[in-house]
Amino acid sequence: MNVIVIESMIVLGVLAGVALWCALVYWDRRFSVSFHHLVVLTITVGIICRIAFALFTPTFYAPDERPHFRYITYLHEQRSFPVQTSKTDAPTQDWEYYQPPLYYLVSVPVYELAHGVFHSSDDGAVRAIRLLSVALWCISVVMALRILDALQVDDIFLRSVTISLVCLLPTSIFMSSVINNDNLLVALGSIILYRIVKTGSRRGSFWIGTLIGLALWVKLTAVIYIVAIVALCMVQWLYKSRSFSSAITYSVSTVAIAGVIWSPWAVRNLRLYGDWSGEQLVNIPVQWPSIFRAVATTLSYMIASFWSVSGLGNNVGFLPFVGMGLTLLALIGFAYGAFSRSKLFCDFFIGGKRDLWMAFLIAVAADILLVVRFGLLYGQGQGRFLFPLLIPISVLMAMGFKSLGLTGRFPKAHLHATGFLGLYALSFTAFSLGLFTLVQR
Repeated sequence: MNVIVIESMIVLGVLAGVALWCALVYWDRRFSVSFHHLVVLTITVGIICRIAFALFTPTFYAPDERPHFRYITYLHEQRSFPVQTSKTDAPTQDWEYYQPPLYYLVSVPVYELAHGVFHSSDDGAVRAIRLLSVALWCISVVMALRILDALQVDDIFLRSVTISLVCLLPTSIFMSSVINNDNLLVALGSIILYRIVKTGSRRGSFWIGTLIGLALWVKLTAVIYIVAIVALCMVQWLYKSRSFSSAITYSVSTVAIAGVIWSPWAVRNLRLYGDWSGEQLVNIPVQWPSIFRAVATTLSYMIASFWSVSGLGNNVGFLPFVGMGLTLLALIGFAYGAFSRSKLFCDFFIGGKRDLWMAFLIAVAADILLVVRFGLLYGQGQGRFLFPLLIPISVLMAMGFKSLGLTGRFPKAHLHATGFLGLYALSFTAFSLGLFTLVQR
């Protein structure tokens, strides 16, 4: 019976995805589908998949969801910040207590509303907080559209693939519909990226520093935005669009503002744990048999978990070779475009927005290195740790795909790209929810 349910769910998801793809092609022949239509479609599919996960994923059947929920419950009951005393995977399920508290503080009113007004059980409160995650994701979509406009990315293929990845990337669909502090970080981060793009790093260091400081109160991986702003200032200095003194002043002032805002939590960590981050307190080091095994395992896990995993500990993988293949194609296309100095790459890396794209490229490379480092140390190099930079990553991947000549061979390549990602997302959602029925039984 369980097998029949799972197979039926998979078939339903595939049929829905194929129908979506075919409908796109049909509508375009009759009405000429615009980018606006694609945005509405991808957001609609993204919301449907996320709400399905939020409502039907078994309670606490998502990475670290029970520890995150326990943190929220602690704040509600104790009205004070918890103290970390256990390691990852401890039976007490409290290994997220060392995390900065902003996400959990934001979630407490939703928890109290679910319990107080609707008299929900913990199951109901979990689903209410999951819907908060979906709302936070909506902020990222709005910011992604604004960033594309501010960066003057006018090519319909680049715009369509970027928004499709932001809306329909399978792992992102799952993670942005469960309880996890990454969701507030990604939402705040999208605003930070927009402010960086909009100001061009020539003004507004106070606001950018303030936003980064708040992001650090969500999760310390927000440090990647500091890398982005410092990289931008240094690139502008190297290309002589900013003086050295101006670059240093802007970088230092932005970092200082962020540091001042975050410093109370850093002082607390040092006082309680003797460690400003708490990373070593909680995470358990991994002993690898060889460095080759360590790097190979970490990279493959990072790519697979970036694309299509769900479940309690990323234990549900959906066609990981698809994500591996797409990553390889994007890298090959990006390298080809860079070395051939194609018009696309000249427009991006030599044109008027050159400084920003160089800075984003540096930030993405740094983020990958940080994820690999975490994977080598603790075996947890999860692809979702790249989601704070998902918007620029999506544009860069779209550039790689376009450099392969897809738009030249297929004039409607943007429609097929959206259709394919829609099929991928719907199939992934149906497959995951089908397997989750085994947990509920």
